Amino acid sequence: MVLSNKVPQLILFKHFLIYLGSSPLVRKLKDNNLTFFVVFVLCSVLIQLTVWQIHQTPWLADSIQTALAYAAANLSQLFSIDVLLNENEIIHSLSQRYIVVDSQCTALSLIGTLLAAIIALPIKSISASASSVTFSQIVRIKGLIFFISAGFIQVLNIIRISHLFFEIKHPINNFEFYHLYVWQGINFITVICIFYLIHQYVKRKLTLE
Repeated sequence: MVLSNKVPQLILFKHFLIYLGSSPLVRKLKDNNLTFFVVFVLCSVLIQLTVWQIHQTPWLADSIQTALAYAAANLSQLFSIDVLLNENEIIHSLSQRYIVVDSQCTALSLIGTLLAAIIALPIKSISASASSVTFSQIVRIKGLIFFISAGFIQVLNIIRISHLFFEIKHPINNFEFYHLYVWQGINFITVICIFYLIHQYVKRKLTLE
């Protein structure tokens, strides 16, 4: 029953992308700096709604959180034997202190924002030699970029969860500082760097072709 509720949303998103490509508004803004912003905002809204729906779907949210907890626990076990795993809880066996990998730890919102930026990236305006690039080539380039970027962000996220686990094991710790400030800053800088590298990669690739 849960899967059947997903289908209309996927169809709606597909039709939105098709309409977006042929929209008179987008055509008028083709050579305008507002193009990226408009597409980015619209895609962000739809993608973040999808992320919210994922977090509200118990079996899907639990699967993602448990998988991330498992990966972070395995990483932590490389540095300590005092690591226990209980579904989405990573427990320090000596202190019995633990962290819970919940919806705030999945990095899906961050990945969704990056996906919106990649979709909105006006590839044909990056390089003068990109005018002959076909739609299928653009989809292939953006798809490859997204999966590599999303994978990198999740690896960084697993490192973040592992670090927070080692921080929380101490009765006196700086968990909130690292969780709310340090890692948020690292994530923000990482996404900016990734997007810059994406822009440079696409520009170089299209110039060489």
